[in-house]
Amino acid sequence: MGKSKFLKLISQLAVTKITYVFGFSILLSFICDAQSKKGSTVIGPANWKLGLSLYTFSNLSFPEQLDYADSVGIKYVEGFTFAKAGAELKDSLIMNLSVSGIEKLKAKINKNGIKMESIYITGGKTVAHWKRDFEIAKLFDVKYVTAEPAKNMWDSVDSLAKVFGMKVALHNHWNGNSIFWHPDSVLAAIKGHATFGACPDLGHYPKSGLNPIEAVKKLEGKIIGIHLKDIAEYNNIEIKDVTVGAGIIDFPAIFNELKRQGFKGIINIERDTKELPNNLNSVKQTVNYYYKILKLPVPRFVNKEYPKAIHHLLIFNLKSNTSESDQQYFFERMNAIGSISGISNFGISKQINPNTKFKYVLSMDFDSKENYQAYIKHPKNQEFVQAFWLKMVEDFLVIDTEKGDLKIE
Repeated sequence: MGKSKFLKLISQLAVTKITYVFGFSILLSFICDAQSKKGSTVIGPANWKLGLSLYTFSNLSFPEQLDYADSVGIKYVEGFTFAKAGAELKDSLIMNLSVSGIEKLKAKINKNGIKMESIYITGGKTVAHWKRDFEIAKLFDVKYVTAEPAKNMWDSVDSLAKVFGMKVALHNHWNGNSIFWHPDSVLAAIKGHATFGACPDLGHYPKSGLNPIEAVKKLEGKIIGIHLKDIAEYNNIEIKDVTVGAGIIDFPAIFNELKRQGFKGIINIERDTKELPNNLNSVKQTVNYYYKILKLPVPRFVNKEYPKAIHHLLIFNLKSNTSESDQQYFFERMNAIGSISGISNFGISKQINPNTKFKYVLSMDFDSKENYQAYIKHPKNQEFVQAFWLKMVEDFLVIDTEKGDLKIE
């Protein structure tokens, strides 16, 4: 073989090899990329956690708040340190509980199958106050605290968060009430503080004239959790919040923005307003709205009323010698009992079933056993019992029932 033919053959072999290697590399790259995409987790609404800020039921004790969350199928909650711990713990505030007291509340959380991933802490003016709250948060095993520290406490709070191994989600109220009313102030606090992030309270922005969508956009990449709340109008700090979907906030746009950002945190439903008899129906409506807007399957609700809600009935007869004017005064005084705090659906009526010997019925509802006990001990009720009931009632029957679905196993 001549030299020229040999060089030509070598050249052809080299080109073939290069083409093969290059082609194989492209194919391998394509396969690896496809496998990577196939195995990756797509961040979106299906991965978000829907929770409940227990402040929604702040007029009740912590155990009762958990029962309400459980009754609508919510399994994530955010507590707050100034909640009452319940009758078993003498209604002490959570921030004042011992380790054993907190362990009892944790047992209740676990019994309900709920996860408390965050807690709102108030801190205070000293490092000691903030340290106390972080210690409580650590005992509850939360992932982050929601808070509004004063500017002179930012460095200390950031340091404490590092020590206790958790994030700090800066929460906003409205202008004049919170230094974090504007997202720019949140970003200013985050700068230089590695543990700080944001907890946008969507319902508070409009009170300061801010569009929640623009606020969420500004906080991109910094949002740890969200308080899901709606409001009826802009630039009115006196107005109360409304059920999510009933106000002015464009939640579909909010959710789309969160999807664009790749948000993967927790969204906590919250109501500040206390509806009567409670916020349970509002929470149910919000849960349904959330899943409908995001086109996700709605989890099956337990659909039970709060199991300790009490329906109280007094069925009675007055003494036969009671005059008409005395009867009228008796019922006037009885009607005054209805103004006692904690009573709902108060009513006095006549019993019309001929097969029952009693003539009159007093009925009322209580959201909790504690409210019922408070009514029994209330001075206004005690005064009525001593001055009128014991003197004028001849016979009576008391019926107390727990409101809810009766399930026969």
